[in-house]
Amino acid sequence: MSDPNLTMQRQIQALQTDLERLRKADAGAIVGTFVAGFGGSGGGGNYTQTLAIGEYTCVGDFVHIWAHAQMNAFVAPPGGNLWITGLPFTSRATQSYSVYIGYRNTGLATLSVGLIPASSTHVEFYDTTGAIVAASVLSAASNLLLSATYPI
Repeated sequence: MSDPNLTMQRQIQALQTDLERLRKADAGAIVGTFVAGFGGSGGGGNYTQTLAIGEYTCVGDFVHIWAHAQMNAFVAPPGGNLWITGLPFTSRATQSYSVYIGYRNTGLATLSVGLIPASSTHVEFYDTTGAIVAASVLSAASNLLLSATYPI
């Protein structure tokens, strides 16, 4: 006949081991926020944003981001190509990484694909033909939600 106290001690020890594994896994996650701003590769512009929010979770060598950028007042777009700036970690140097565009208003309808270039902290956008999208598409109504997971 087995000793019930010994069985209970083994179960408690197994639960403590599992709990310690969960603590270690959770301790490896870094969670935070960042400013997700509209921008352009050429800089400049004269505008303000209603929303420029982003959240991230970093586990090991991967970061998952979610961002919402929305214009408020608009006088002139930034120069160059359209970017979302301010990603919390620099992407790995080996390649570009895809971005899911969850919502874009009609003013940004040409956006088809978002990419995080190698070694960068911004998102670039491309249209359905594969051409990069100019920042001149921005207007006072521009509204964009996106998410991505990328290695660092």
